[in-house]
Amino acid sequence: MGMHPNSTLPYMCSLIKHRFGKFKNLSMIELGNQIIRKSARSSGKTGKEYFTDLGVIHTSIDLNAKDGALKLDLCSEITDIEPVDVVTNFGTSEHVNNQNMCFKNIHNFCKEGGMMVHFVPPVGAWPGHCLYWYTIDFFKQLADANNYEILKNEIFDDTNTHGMIYVGARELLMCILVKSNSNDFNGLN
Repeated sequence: MGMHPNSTLPYMCSLIKHRFGKFKNLSMIELGNQIIRKSARSSGKTGKEYFTDLGVIHTSIDLNAKDGALKLDLCSEITDIEPVDVVTNFGTSEHVNNQNMCFKNIHNFCKEGGMMVHFVPPVGAWPGHCLYWYTIDFFKQLADANNYEILKNEIFDDTNTHGMIYVGARELLMCILVKSNSNDFNGLN
């Protein structure tokens, strides 16, 4: 999906700034080698470039290994990465065949007290885009099962993108979770 410079990206940045007070030396794992979209036809910086410029210690994970991303498969357990302050999921998890392992990896990537940021397609939006669509209730159950604090869990209307042109619905489900303890991941049903 990518990050949008007039909607999802500034919203997430304001949450990070509010929670952590800084970007410098903050650690982050980004699912996918995200591109910050300029328009429907062209792309801008990568998420890695953007956050590294802010002083974030940034790691991206993508099977395509583009733009400096680590070539790792979210369908397999990833154990050799140190937990970070922020894990971002700007439209990657919905393409992963093994949802339980994907969310287990996200859990394990996040430090206790860290934040997990999800902008994903809700049920009924983005037809033909992916393998999975999500509901507010899905993230509530995930949070309940793993004792996450929910900061936000709502539909985010990404259609007002200040002159950006997109084809199709751009409604997203936004869920911001805080990992409140270091317990093992409690799997999905």
